[in-house]
Amino acid sequence: MSGAESVGDERSDAGRDVDRTPVSDADVCVVGAGPAGALVADRLAGDRDVVVLDAGPRFDPEDRLARQERAIRPAYGRPDVWGVGGARDAHENAGDRFYPLNHARVKGVGGSTLHWQGMVMRLHEDDFNSGTARGVGADWPIDYADLPPYYAQAEKELGVS
Repeated sequence: MSGAESVGDERSDAGRDVDRTPVSDADVCVVGAGPAGALVADRLAGDRDVVVLDAGPRFDPEDRLARQERAIRPAYGRPDVWGVGGARDAHENAGDRFYPLNHARVKGVGGSTLHWQGMVMRLHEDDFNSGTARGVGADWPIDYADLPPYYAQAEKELGVS
């Protein structure tokens, strides 16, 4: 096998040239087929054998709109998406470290790119020195100035709006 391969539900692979041959060895195994995993696998596949593993199913793109409707409309049994208050909104920004981002994640081949809408937020320059500036956490070993070429490349590959 050469290049990057992903393993998932074969029903949605009609018309695609996807190699499903079991792999006994690979140069690299990328865990997670979300935006970061996909970019890493694509970059490494140029000169290495890469296998990509994902815990979730492969979604059928033809079912995308119906799936989104089921996920966001209360009529489909998901009132927690529109509901205000209760356990979902109990988080206060009082120094707590846990914040439930259950609807921002997708368990499936493609990860959060399955509903991301072309938006990616860049870190702020001040995020890199929060230990020194605010006494919170540790400073990063790099500066924001180190990232723009990588941000630009990732945004181009992902099709960021």
